[in-house]
Amino acid sequence: MNYPWHSAQHPGGKPARVQRLLRDASDINIDWLTRTLCYHDTCLPPIAAVACEAVAENHFDFTTRIHLHFQEAKLLPKHLLVKISRPNLRRNLGHMTSALFNREAAAYAELHYHHTCRVPKIYFSANDGDQFNLLMADDGDAFDRNQVLDQHYLPQVRAVLAELAVLHGCFMGTSPASAPRWLVRLRTGAEQIANHFRHGLAQLHSPNLAGVSAELLELLQQLQPLVAPWHRFERQGITITHGDARISNALFSAATANHWRASLINWQFCGLRNPMFDITCLLAKSLTVATRRQYENILLDEYRRQFEQGGRQYSAAEMVSDYRYNLCGPLIASVCAYGLLPEEQKPMTAQLIDRCAQAVLDWQSLELLSQRLKQITPKDY
Repeated sequence: MNYPWHSAQHPGGKPARVQRLLRDASDINIDWLTRTLCYHDTCLPPIAAVACEAVAENHFDFTTRIHLHFQEAKLLPKHLLVKISRPNLRRNLGHMTSALFNREAAAYAELHYHHTCRVPKIYFSANDGDQFNLLMADDGDAFDRNQVLDQHYLPQVRAVLAELAVLHGCFMGTSPASAPRWLVRLRTGAEQIANHFRHGLAQLHSPNLAGVSAELLELLQQLQPLVAPWHRFERQGITITHGDARISNALFSAATANHWRASLINWQFCGLRNPMFDITCLLAKSLTVATRRQYENILLDEYRRQFEQGGRQYSAAEMVSDYRYNLCGPLIASVCAYGLLPEEQKPMTAQLIDRCAQAVLDWQSLELLSQRLKQITPKDY
């Protein structure tokens, strides 16, 4: 299917000459914010004071909340979020960093253009090859991405689920041939991901690593030769997906006492996939194993009803089959991340691997994967 894709597919680009990029939160000041925000509002009132607070950080970047106070007393304070890449990131990770930033910035522009799921308004995005900045509206509170959430966050999961249903329904049937090139295609990175998986699995076999069960290692060993074929397998029902859909990649604001609104952030891995790729990631990573088992089918049914409100059909049988198959996705991604992330983030990633592995075992996903691969010839994948 052909869509009227937004023409500004790479809004990152080079920053304006009058504007410099932030290297850390200490660079944020009234002059920088005034220059930046005047690109969008030439009638911006004078800023009297600026206060910053740390929100989240990871191996790639850190996010800071900015509180603006204006000189006119009658104006309420304004709140923004700025994402700043870590110093020397390009030196450590090569050209992948620019690709991640360009993809995220392009995703925000595309989604605003189509008015799909909620995403923050972007005020400024720039990439000079070594550093990137992303200044956006503050749409709510964020969870710490460096912690595995072990509490009952069903309302927040439901809020993200609703936004994903809108996103997936809007772009269902997207043709890889006509979609923007910056979107991830699973087939093109199959061998590279398989190599990352082998590296991560080797580290999980380390004798110094405690808490990794023999059952888990056996499951991952069985999955290893299937990683590349899983990525090459031609799927039906392709849409634009977030790529790392969990509640720590959303901002939340309370609509009512028991209802939340979610605004999806961190779109570095968005791409063309089956919609269940996002749903498996959300449920397997954002819920404890016990909570997922208790509410999984209820949440899947809620998603299907919301998806079909957009006018597209998704039968329960097809959705369950897609869900079962795509559970391999977050498990593969978590093992790859384990091999790439620094030591201090490995314990958290190991917990996510265990959660994803339990879901794969519950749904016998490897059995379904093996069955599907037997139905096609090697040249097809």
